[in-house]
Amino acid sequence: MNQHGSITPEQYDVLLRPLNGVRVAKRSGGGGKQLSYLEAWDVRAHLIRVFGFGNFDLELEEESLVFQRDKKMSNGNDGWEVAYKAVVRLTLRDPRGAFIATYREGAVGSADGSSGLGDLHDNALKQAVSDAVKRCAINLGSAFGLSLYDGGSTRDVVVRSVAPPEGWVAPPPVEPSDAQQKALDAAVGESA
Repeated sequence: MNQHGSITPEQYDVLLRPLNGVRVAKRSGGGGKQLSYLEAWDVRAHLIRVFGFGNFDLELEEESLVFQRDKKMSNGNDGWEVAYKAVVRLTLRDPRGAFIATYREGAVGSADGSSGLGDLHDNALKQAVSDAVKRCAINLGSAFGLSLYDGGSTRDVVVRSVAPPEGWVAPPPVEPSDAQQKALDAAVGESA
């Protein structure tokens, strides 16, 4: 029988924390919307923080050119648009090296421009890989960007799991301050 590892109680605590807002990047999306996301380098850095340098693997399982086509650029120059599909596998191990979990996700990345066709291929593939890595990592909860799918929220959307690691002790409940208790009492009184 294969021995499976488990995350540590310390890792579990980190995974249940809300996403630190300083880690969130923003960009303009379609329709004037502001999109919140994590940079790929930040996700990799957080994997190192939580699992250590040698206890996770990111493997590019599949890559394929989706298309390369000629494109008229906004400045009137002739150029190209390139898109790649990438499938990435994230494997996690515990501090002893025992297997914990594997996540597999895919993404498509594109790039366009009028010079450096090789660079366009490189950038499109890197974008696809980065997006697939981030999609794998969101399976680890809010600390890896899952909460951002809830309208850009940084609050923890997992809150707890009914399967905590062995040895984990729940933190004591936080007692509300007098002002918080008064506000809670008033809100409950209004709804009664």
